[in-house]
Amino acid sequence: MSLNPYLETSIRTAGPVQLVVQLYDGALRFARLAQEHARAGRTRERGEAIARALAIVHELRASLDLERGTSVAQSLDALYAFASEQLLEANRARKPECLDAVVRVLSPLRDAFGAIAAGEVPTGDEEDAA
Repeated sequence: MSLNPYLETSIRTAGPVQLVVQLYDGALRFARLAQEHARAGRTRERGEAIARALAIVHELRASLDLERGTSVAQSLDALYAFASEQLLEANRARKPECLDAVVRVLSPLRDAFGAIAAGEVPTGDEEDAA
């Protein structure tokens, strides 16, 4: 399957933090889409959207460096595990409130990484760049 050329360029030229932001955007988009499908009673589409959100959350989790990581990496791992569990429960038990929980957990993380990507939050790497 070929990507949209704009999306492909965006992915190829993004830095690591911006890629994380794009992953959050995708996970949130699919979680919200699953909410819409759940409200409309579209079971198959809800399941597909949940599967896509779950795949993205797994990618976020796999990107963590837990061996070298700090307590931040461990906290993110726990949040991603929670989001994965909620997505699985939303699909298995058809509980839309589980999708709400995923959006509530991922939205502030997306906003924080978005601020870092935009240079609005110091990361501590400024000294390394000098």
